[in-house]
Amino acid sequence: MKYFALLSIFLNSFNFYAQNESSISTYYKWFDSIIDISNTNLLNGIEFKEKYRTIEDNNQYFLTKQFLPGYVVYDGQPYYDIPMKYDIHSHELIIKLTNKNGYFAIQLLKEHIESFQIDNHRFINKSQLVSMATSDSYKGFYEVLSRNQNLSLFKKHIKNIQQRRNDRFAYSAFIYKNEFLIHYKDKISSINSKKNLIQLFPEQKKAINAFYKKNRVLMRFNYDKFLVNLMGYLNNLLKTT
Repeated sequence: MKYFALLSIFLNSFNFYAQNESSISTYYKWFDSIIDISNTNLLNGIEFKEKYRTIEDNNQYFLTKQFLPGYVVYDGQPYYDIPMKYDIHSHELIIKLTNKNGYFAIQLLKEHIESFQIDNHRFINKSQLVSMATSDSYKGFYEVLSRNQNLSLFKKHIKNIQQRRNDRFAYSAFIYKNEFLIHYKDKISSINSKKNLIQLFPEQKKAINAFYKKNRVLMRFNYDKFLVNLMGYLNNLLKTT
């Protein structure tokens, strides 16, 4: 567990409240190194074992099946520089910890994960998304692409499984797809096309059509960035209406 009193003493001794976010993360990492990260609440999980046999580079993970450095807020506490990978098929976050015997993998309990970040991609728990709306249809974690005063944009990463067989053995194949969601006026809406956006913002139809026409190249080559820019554009328009 985190030793709150001891942590408070250390952080106060470094004038904690006058520091920026980078300094705060440095202090947390320093403190975790003193008490040994394997003695923290990160052990509150399930021993991880691979469930699927895959071939080539196909797998159920976000970005890669290799562990990447990231941070996670778990049981209300932040942990930095934690090797992790995100199973987007089963919506599970797996971390790698070390002890005197070497490395071991832990599957964290979803209900205790508030947020996490891998390779500059930040995810929030479905519970935060559902709190913005009243629905039980959301599962797993959602990548935060942008948050503005009036609009927030989220991306759901999905990998569906298919069972296949070659001339030697059976294996699992994962097919990737994604979904984009907008939070606007306490409502979550799925965005699949320009038509969806115009239905959400009919008064901005002319502006949306103009944005699409002007940013065709960006939409083709970097759709995420295109939507982020569009949300910023719409947010500024909504401020004046």
